[in-house]
Amino acid sequence: PDMDFIVVPVDVSAVNGKCTVLDARRLRETGAIAVYPDGEGVRLVAAKAVSGIRLWNSSEVRADWKQRLTVFLPARQRVRSVQ
Repeated sequence: PDMDFIVVPVDVSAVNGKCTVLDARRLRETGAIAVYPDGEGVRLVAAKAVSGIRLWNSSEVRADWKQRLTVFLPARQRVRSVQ
């Protein structure tokens, strides 16, 4: 069967029809997603599932890193924005 995907760089709240939406919200949670043919359909594999939680794919880890860093740096060297 055909598989329909929508990939958009913004958050999408609703889509009519049967399709898989890879929007900004989902990609923030999963990181990159690979799409592999798998029998009658496809298999989605998230980078985070393969590499584990890392600084570059987890907002929680970045927040913790930012908090720890500000303890050690003088105010003028502190990171102003980490997302």
